[in-house]
Amino acid sequence: MQTYINAGRASVTDKFHHRTIGFNYRLGEFQAALLSAQLRVSRTSPVIRMANMAYFEQQLAKTVGIGFLKPEPRITTLAPYGYVLKYFLNRWKIFPEPPVVAALQLEAYPAMAFL
Repeated sequence: MQTYINAGRASVTDKFHHRTIGFNYRLGEFQAALLSAQLRVSRTSPVIRMANMAYFEQQLAKTVGIGFLKPEPRITTLAPYGYVLKYFLNRWKIFPEPPVVAALQLEAYPAMAFL
């Protein structure tokens, strides 16, 4: 199998005439430097991240009218980049739902209301 690796031109050494478009997956020096730095901290990052998530959930659990989704037992490691929060209007009648969603959006949180 011959791949196109020379700016789209076929190689002169193509004996088999089986050409497919190939990809160059080699890392450059900058990408390799970033990856090696990330690999050094990859053992401690999940531990710190999970501790931060536990603290956030513990603090937010004290707020009346806000709840989390039920934990899914099949998920062993949570992704911290997004939380789904439930806003219970009947428990917290001070603020109606639209102003709460608008306030979160003003703080650059991607919030939306599902009625």
